[in-house]
Amino acid sequence: MFIYCDTSKHFWSSVTEWLNEFGFDVRYLSTFDIVFGLTSKDSLLLNHVIILGKYIIYQSRSLNIKPTLTLLKAKICSTYQIESLIAKNNEDSKIHFKKWQKLLPFVDSLLGIFFKI
Repeated sequence: MFIYCDTSKHFWSSVTEWLNEFGFDVRYLSTFDIVFGLTSKDSLLLNHVIILGKYIIYQSRSLNIKPTLTLLKAKICSTYQIESLIAKNNEDSKIHFKKWQKLLPFVDSLLGIFFKI
C-alpha cells in the first residue's frame, strides 16, 4: 500500500523531486527507506516527511482519493505550525528551527511567516 502500487510510486517520486529542490540529497527512496527510515546524521526532518507521506497515503486510501504532493505539503505546514507552538511554549526554538531549516523557505512562503535563523 505505501510503496508498491503505481499511485504510491508516483507519489514518492514527486516527493523526492520536491525535497531535492530544498537541498535534500534524495535520489530515490527505497522500500527499506520508506518502511524503516533513513539512518544518516541529518535525516530527522526527512524521516518526519516520510512518516507524514505514509500518513497521507493511508488517509487518501481511506477517503478513496489519490495521495498528492499538495496534500503532503499541507500536512507539513500543519505539522510545522504545531511544532512551532510547542517549541515556543517550551522556549526551545533553536532546536525547532535547526530541524526545519531546509524547509523554512517553503513553510514561510506558504504561511506568510518570516523567521530569522
